[in-house]
Amino acid sequence: MRVIINKELLWFCLFFWFAFLLAGCAGKYAKKDYPTRTLIVPLGFESAYENIQYSAAVKVGNTLIVSGVSGGDFGVTLEDKARKAFLTIKRILEYAGSGLGDVVEIVTYHRNMADFYRFATVKSEFFKANYPAWTAVGTADLVNPDAEVEIKVTAIIDSGKNVRLQREWRAIK
Repeated sequence: MRVIINKELLWFCLFFWFAFLLAGCAGKYAKKDYPTRTLIVPLGFESAYENIQYSAAVKVGNTLIVSGVSGGDFGVTLEDKARKAFLTIKRILEYAGSGLGDVVEIVTYHRNMADFYRFATVKSEFFKANYPAWTAVGTADLVNPDAEVEIKVTAIIDSGKNVRLQREWRAIK
């Protein structure tokens, strides 16, 4: 069996194949723009980043996830340690171009849940309005043996500029 190849058709197909490649493989073959992941390592966190692979925060698009922070061995009382942790979180958020007003979620890990209301009082010093979602978890241990609480937050950068309160006070059936 003999195959006859039309040279003009072959050149025509090659031309369009190259044009398709040069156009960036349009359609489903086009290169996607993936969001950039930025590791946030403020001054003072370098050794934690290098030694235990700890990023103070990770920013993807306009979402900022701050790693767990404890007041550690700062101060004597739970209140002192919680304030130190919130101040550290505030510093990390500001370093990444955000602030406490952009926080949409807080997760706190408590060594002693009986201290919950004492902690909540300190939290209210930093979040006076537009309260973020909050989950409090009781745990037997934290990484830092001197810590009584560890705080993790998620922020959406610039989300604090346009806040709307939606509430409904009907009983849920």
